[in-house]
Amino acid sequence: MLKTVPIPALALLILIGCGGGSSPTSPPTNPDPVATVAVTPALDTILVGETTSLTAMARTQSGAAVSSASFTWISGTAQVATVDAQGRVSGVSAGTATIRASAGAISGVATIVVRSHSVAAVEVSSPATKLRVGLTAQLAATPRTAQGAAVTGCTVTWTVADGAVASVSTAGSATALAAGTTKLTARADCGSAGTASGTLELTVDPSRIVVVGTGRMFSCALVEDARLNARDQGSVYCWGANQHGQVGDGTVTDRAVPTRVVFAGVFGGSAADANPSRRASELLVVGDEHACALTPEGAAWCWGDNLNGQIGDGTYTDRSTPVQVQGGHKFVALTSGEEFVCGLDTEGAAWCWGQGSDGQLGNNNLDDQLKPVAVLGGHRWTFLRAGEDNVCGITTLGATWCWGDNSEGTVGDGTNGVDRGVPTLVQGPTPGAPALEFSWLGLGNEFVCGLESGTGAAWCWGSNNRGQLGIGMTGGIRTRPTAVQGPNNVFRTLFDSGDDDNFTACGIAASAAEFGGPAWCWGDNGGGQLGDGTTISRNVPTQLATTESFLQILPADYHSCGLTTTWRIMCWGGNERGQLGKGVPLTANPTPTFVTFPAGAPISGAVASARRAGVVSGQR
Repeated sequence: MLKTVPIPALALLILIGCGGGSSPTSPPTNPDPVATVAVTPALDTILVGETTSLTAMARTQSGAAVSSASFTWISGTAQVATVDAQGRVSGVSAGTATIRASAGAISGVATIVVRSHSVAAVEVSSPATKLRVGLTAQLAATPRTAQGAAVTGCTVTWTVADGAVASVSTAGSATALAAGTTKLTARADCGSAGTASGTLELTVDPSRIVVVGTGRMFSCALVEDARLNARDQGSVYCWGANQHGQVGDGTVTDRAVPTRVVFAGVFGGSAADANPSRRASELLVVGDEHACALTPEGAAWCWGDNLNGQIGDGTYTDRSTPVQVQGGHKFVALTSGEEFVCGLDTEGAAWCWGQGSDGQLGNNNLDDQLKPVAVLGGHRWTFLRAGEDNVCGITTLGATWCWGDNSEGTVGDGTNGVDRGVPTLVQGPTPGAPALEFSWLGLGNEFVCGLESGTGAAWCWGSNNRGQLGIGMTGGIRTRPTAVQGPNNVFRTLFDSGDDDNFTACGIAASAAEFGGPAWCWGDNGGGQLGDGTTISRNVPTQLATTESFLQILPADYHSCGLTTTWRIMCWGGNERGQLGKGVPLTANPTPTFVTFPAGAPISGAVASARRAGVVSGQR
C-alpha cells in the first residue's frame, strides 16, 4: 500500500536529490597588510635641471609584494628637488632633498643630491662701462656653466685692479674716482660646482673743465661735478701765487698744483638761465690778484685781494675764501679788470664795483665802490669785457661802447688822454667811416681787440708798445679800430685778460671742426706767454708751438692757459709762483704743457673735457 508523504517534506527530498542545497561558506580571505615600503634607488645624484625616476615597492610582514598598493610622492625639500605622482624627480637647485613614497600610513624614502653644473665663467655686467668722476654704477655677476646656464648658490667677491681710478664695494657698487681705465673682477665660489672669475673694463671720464682764467701769476678753473647732474656746475680750483688768498683755500700759501677753493655751495651756470649769450668765460673771472664766480642762482662770490673793494663785500679786507658780493643782484655774466669787477644782470643792465680811479666803473665817478653801482647810459648789454682799467660792451642794438682809461686811446673814439666815466661809442676805422659791428671783444692792458660780425676779421686799438695790436709793427697808439695783419687775422673767438702788465692777445682760428681750432697769439712774450717756444715778442698773430687745437686761451702778464679740443688743460710761460700748475720745480716753459691735478681731484692726469655745446669755445 502506498504511504502518503507530506508535500513540504517531499519538496525537501527533491531539492536534496537534485543537489540544490549548498554547504556553509567561509569568511572571505583579506590580503596581507603593507608592512614596509622601499624606494629605489635609495640614493641618487643629479644636476640642476636634470630628472631621475624612483620606484616604490610595498611588502607584507612576510616579505610578499603587495602589487595592488598605490603611492603618494612628496618632496621634503621642494626648493632643491620636486617629485611628480609617478615618482619622477627634477633637480631645482644645489642641495639635498628627501623624497617620500607613502602607501597609507607606511612610507619609504630616498635621498636625492642635486649638484650645480660646474661653473666655467662669470658674466659681469654694468649699466654703463663709462662713468664720470664721482658717479657710481651697480655691477652684476652671473656665474655660468660652459653651456651658458646660470649657476646659483655662489658667493661673489669683488676686486679692482687700480684703486686710484675706481673703487668697488662688497655688494658690487663701483665708484669712479679719477680719470683712467681699470678692470673690475668678480670671483664666484660655487662650492662643489667650483670657482670662476669674470672681469669688466671700466673707463672713468674726467669731470669737465668749464672755464679757465688767468691772473697775475695765478690761475683758476671751474670744474664740473658730474654728481650734481647739472651742466656747468661744480667747484673752482686755483693755483699759483696766493699772498692775498686768491687761491681761495683759506690760506696765503702759494700752490704749485690746482687746489680746491673752499666753498660750501656750488659754482656755475643755471640750466634755467634764458640768456642766449651766456658763455662759460663769464661764470668764472680772474683779475690781477682776485677771482669771482657765479652760483647757479646768479649770486656773485669773490675772493683774494681787496685793496680797492673789488671783492664787493663793503670792505677793503682781503678774503682767502669766497664772500658774497653785496646788493642782492642776480647776475648772468661777470668780467674782471685789474682791480675791479663788472656784471650783467638778468635784465641786461651792467653793474661794476672796486677801483674807479680811471672811470672804469661807468658811473661818472672816480671813487672806489665797495659794492655794485649801475653803469650809466641806460643801455642793455649782451656782451661785456673788462681790461686793466677799462670796459667795453656790445648792446642789444649791436653797437660797441667803451669807458674808463683812455690814456692810450682804448676807448676807440678817436681820442686819447681823456678818460671816459660813462660809455662812449667806438668810432669807425677812419673819420667819417661807419662804426664796425663786433661779435666778440677781448681787452688787455690799455688795448682792445674785436671780431667783426660776419667775417671774424680782427681789429685792435689802443697801445701798441709790445706789438699787441697785431698790425705788423711795434710802438705808437691807435685811437680807432685798426685791422690785424699777418698770415691769419680771422678768428672764431678772442681771449684776453685785464691783468696788469698783460700786453698779449690770443685768438682761436676757424677750422673744419664744429668748435675750436688752432690758437694764435701776439704781443708781449717776455715770459713765453705766446706759447711759440720762444720769448720773442710778436707784432702779428703767431701760432702756438703745439699740434693741439683749442677751445679757449687766456693770456695773463707772463703766462697763459687754455683748453684744448682733446679735453686737456694746458699752461705755458713764466712759473715763478707755480702758475703753470705742474708742480715743482717751478721752472718756466714757453711751450704749452699739461696742468697736473692732485690725487683726489675730479680730474687726473691733466685730462679735462669741455661741453660740446660751444660754451667753452665762446660760440654765440
